[in-house]
Amino acid sequence: MKARDMTLLEHYAGLAMQGMLANPKLEKQILTQGQSWIEETAWKVAAAMVKTKEIALPEYHKHLRECSELSNRTRNALLAEEVETVGQLLSYPAEQLSKIVNLGKVGRAEIFDLLVKERGER
Repeated sequence: MKARDMTLLEHYAGLAMQGMLANPKLEKQILTQGQSWIEETAWKVAAAMVKTKEIALPEYHKHLRECSELSNRTRNALLAEEVETVGQLLSYPAEQLSKIVNLGKVGRAEIFDLLVKERGER
């Protein structure tokens, strides 16, 4: 059984927790505060990272209906998967794209072109 793909928030929380555990300056606090402190702090750091990323990248909020690079077929396939914005598309696991119904090589190429264009306009 394959584990589900991590969300961006979960990924950042894991990275934050690893960083905290590897930091010798936090050793005393970790020992006195315990596991719940590490978890709570890691989630707070992760939430702040996601929020900062969304603010720093205004294209995150652009709706896919505004993206002329996508064909109706590609757009509809993404919307059926509840991927509605460029930000959600950026966070969507790449290996899952090939599993989306009605999204073939052409659709994946359209998505790639869109993301390259969006990143280039910053």
